Amino acid sequence: LGLNRDYQQQEKRSLSDQNTMKLMVLLLLKMVCPLTHAAFLGPEKFVSLAEMEDALLKNLFQGYQRWVRPIQRANDTVRVRFGLKISQLVDVDEKNQLMTTNVWLTQEWIDYKLRWNPDKYGGITSIRVPSENIWLPDIVLYENADGRFE
Repeated sequence: LGLNRDYQQQEKRSLSDQNTMKLMVLLLLKMVCPLTHAAFLGPEKFVSLAEMEDALLKNLFQGYQRWVRPIQRANDTVRVRFGLKISQLVDVDEKNQLMTTNVWLTQEWIDYKLRWNPDKYGGITSIRVPSENIWLPDIVLYENADGRFE
């Protein structure tokens, strides 16, 4: 009878030690890797960062209409920061006074409809989406030699 009681107490301590060890490993993972900390939703439920980004994209673009200006009031303006950087000088035709270049166009603006709380999405603070999915300002380069005004 005494041996059985000792065995039961030892078994309880062993289970307690195992649970403590599991908890310590989880805490260590949360401290070492911020992505795992953000991806734990509850006991034994793990969501990957890719799944969180997928959920974020679905929530952001639900009902989003790319042809509607991102303003809250009718008289608001959208400030677009525009930049042009020459990345390559391809050719110079002195006779026709034509210069062929490759350029990078940068356009930055705030779309109030594309905001979220990073804490709700595993700490995600930025995403990349194809330009055809979002509102784009009507800015074109008119003095281009190829005649495409896209």
